[in-house]
Amino acid sequence: MVKYVASPEHKERVLTIKANLARLGESPTDLGKHFGVSASNVYDTFKGRYGEKILIEAIHKYERYLKDMLGARYIEPYLKDLNK
Repeated sequence: MVKYVASPEHKERVLTIKANLARLGESPTDLGKHFGVSASNVYDTFKGRYGEKILIEAIHKYERYLKDMLGARYIEPYLKDLNK
């Protein structure tokens, strides 16, 4: 099994998703229930255990959901100062 090493961008996006979940008063388990996936799938996505395409799709899906739920209170990930 090939171990995927999460990029700094992935880590920043996950931290932002977690912050927005806290702002919404939900947990990753609630996020999984909303999308009909198990909590372990959400946590595995956060840890970067899937292929890049699946990770990107899941992260974007979670970000869109949180943006719709929070509106103006949504925190955007800040990616400009990351080492690439």
